[in-house]
Amino acid sequence: MGAYPVVGLKDARRKRDEAQRSVEEGVDPVLSRKREKLTAAVKMANSFGDVANEYIMKITKEGRADATLDKARWLLKQLAPIAKLPIADPWKFSPP
Repeated sequence: MGAYPVVGLKDARRKRDEAQRSVEEGVDPVLSRKREKLTAAVKMANSFGDVANEYIMKITKEGRADATLDKARWLLKQLAPIAKLPIADPWKFSPP
């Protein structure tokens, strides 16, 4: 539920009650938390920059012209502010 100074008694009891309700409904709270962490990790691994790099690798293997590859790499540099954002939640971006 959390360490005492960080999680107060009231919050710990609320979390305990939620976990008990989940167990009564047939949901394992530990597996549920693991699933949430895994889902978040997958979303973060699927960023704009990752997809752009995959695209550049793909067109490199296809034997595209050097000018095309240079232009794709240049465009990726221009997208640096959003490169780390997950594709699943693009609306969380707030421009500088």
